[in-house]
Amino acid sequence: MMTGSRITIVPYRTKQEVQEYVTLYNNLEERTVHDHVETSDLMQQLHHFDKHGFQSENFGHFRILNEDNNFIGSIGYTKIEDYDYHIGYRILHSKYRHKGYMTEALQLFVTYVFHEFEQVRRCTLRIASENTESLGLAKKCGFVHEGTLRQGYEYRNRICDFEIFSILRKEFTEK
Repeated sequence: MMTGSRITIVPYRTKQEVQEYVTLYNNLEERTVHDHVETSDLMQQLHHFDKHGFQSENFGHFRILNEDNNFIGSIGYTKIEDYDYHIGYRILHSKYRHKGYMTEALQLFVTYVFHEFEQVRRCTLRIASENTESLGLAKKCGFVHEGTLRQGYEYRNRICDFEIFSILRKEFTEK
């Protein structure tokens, strides 16, 4: 468990929590314009949870709870290389966006990754070029823009660019 001043980040512990996540993730009315179109398959997620849980050295997925203990979002990592973990995040309810929750969650989560995985020397974000809110979040949390992955992904039937941001362990600990 990771605890900040307004949020707590906890692992998924039950199938009911996984089901709640999939339900919220698949609520297309709550999606931002930058969320992927794909929906999450409940049976596939439950199978993965049963077989592997949502935490390993290669992959970790966590719940973000606010100060009232409401499930408001998710954050996780995927191992790119032994030394580089990609971080992804999402606030699942529009009423909790633009309130500073993700700023706190991202900073707390990077602390967790660097503490838990000694071999990790950098955390990476891939952000849609048009996603100005997430670009601002990356800069606010001390991530450095490394460049643009041109035509890096297909999104809603369009070829889009990703902005690549990273923060090094050294930079984060000096912050």
